[in-house]
Amino acid sequence: MNRFIALFCAVFPALSSAAYSPTPTETAVFEAVLRDEFNAFLEGGETVIGSRQGLARAPAVAVAMAYARGASAPHPASMDNALLVSGAVASIERDARGKHMAAFATPQPVTVRAELPPGMSPAASLTLVCGKMRVVDSSPTFSDCQDAAVVGRQAVAALKADVANFYEGKPTEASVSRMAINVAFYASQLPADHGCPDEMAQCRQHIEAATASASRSQALRAVVRRFQDAGVDLSPYEGGAPSAD
Repeated sequence: MNRFIALFCAVFPALSSAAYSPTPTETAVFEAVLRDEFNAFLEGGETVIGSRQGLARAPAVAVAMAYARGASAPHPASMDNALLVSGAVASIERDARGKHMAAFATPQPVTVRAELPPGMSPAASLTLVCGKMRVVDSSPTFSDCQDAAVVGRQAVAALKADVANFYEGKPTEASVSRMAINVAFYASQLPADHGCPDEMAQCRQHIEAATASASRSQALRAVVRRFQDAGVDLSPYEGGAPSAD
């Protein structure tokens, strides 16, 4: 469902604060979105939870291609910003400091390495959130890394808390309010047997159908009315909501 996350965050503008009680279907859809976000994050994919943390994606294969000719202006020899590093693992060895270093499998002659965080078990593929990158002996080497599963769980919990705050009328980021509103829209279009969140394939199929629905504009207006009835002030946005066509 992750490919629909852009729709969840772009169909409707941010709203002012209000008190709102989500329906059981909205809760189910939101849980499906959170699960899909977490799974996509673990694969090194583009996600809302990643963008909220300012994480740049750094698939090992792409890094190897970028540094195939060595460091240059667009690909510096050192970086000190958070990166989401992912890829299949070719080998794991201990360095001179006793640290476990993973070498990623890439088609390029450039070896991309990452230092495993303490206690993390080796695996056939890895996704890490790393704070530093240095080119060492022509090899881009990531350090100050955390297990993406740990970071992802924290990010999902933070997003869930922020959406709950939005429902309670507390200030939130625009992306949070947009997601909540659009979850409400998609939930309003699902049948009783939608399958969310446990039957993801079934859930995804129904969301795809809602995306293509000819009555989408009417459904969006109905969602707006529900938020208005809950006391949400939509006056700054009335007449400016994007079309569902």
